[in-house]
Amino acid sequence: MSKAIIFQSQDEEHFYIRSFAARLAGVSEEFIIQCEQEGLISSRQRTKDLIELDKKSVQRLTLIRRLHRELELDLETIDLILHMRRQIVDLQNQMDELERKAHQKERQLLDEMQQLRRDTIQAGQIASRE
Repeated sequence: MSKAIIFQSQDEEHFYIRSFAARLAGVSEEFIIQCEQEGLISSRQRTKDLIELDKKSVQRLTLIRRLHRELELDLETIDLILHMRRQIVDLQNQMDELERKAHQKERQLLDEMQQLRRDTIQAGQIASRE
């Protein structure tokens, strides 16, 4: 009897047993264990003998494999690269949010200026009638 290779959690997320995740990512199970030990990916233990990885971890393993094999980087260097990549993405997100807030404030100030102009014109018209 063969074991299921894909599990679905209650929140609809898919998990893969380690051997299948290794095949999907094109790595060995030993390589996955090394990556887990280095903190590059996370897994969860479903039972005593069954370790699962989520889709995000499998995708991350594929990237790690490419960096390791094609660029011949060690896992410590890959960890540093992925950490810096995360920081860059976070900074880009912060910049996008600040830009969005600046545009929103600019629109608000322009609206206030237009209202002041209308109020000034209206006040001038009232004063000229008197």
